[in-house]
Amino acid sequence: MSEKEELIFGLRRWMNKAVLYVGSYTNEEFFDDELVFDAVSYCIEVISDIANRLVGKYSDIKEEYKNVDFNLLANIKSKIYVNDNVNISLIYELCTKTFNEILTNF
Repeated sequence: MSEKEELIFGLRRWMNKAVLYVGSYTNEEFFDDELVFDAVSYCIEVISDIANRLVGKYSDIKEEYKNVDFNLLANIKSKIYVNDNVNISLIYELCTKTFNEILTNF
């Protein structure tokens, strides 16, 4: 497996983990479960890092996967973690909607 393929595999894997961890939780249940919240937060950091590596190293990635918004994935940390604030609703939306949509496009 090439490095690019490993990164794509990792991106899928970490998005699947985040979706799995949130499961059928409501927004409130998700936030109240500190262990799950921390696990998903870590997934998001890894997803953002992998997407940044893909975009930075493989200029053809956006052409190869036209239906995947790599810019969104690469920038999610900066949108979620602003100063000392955490956008919990955005994390929840990513795990219950956005990641599922992206995963169908891989």
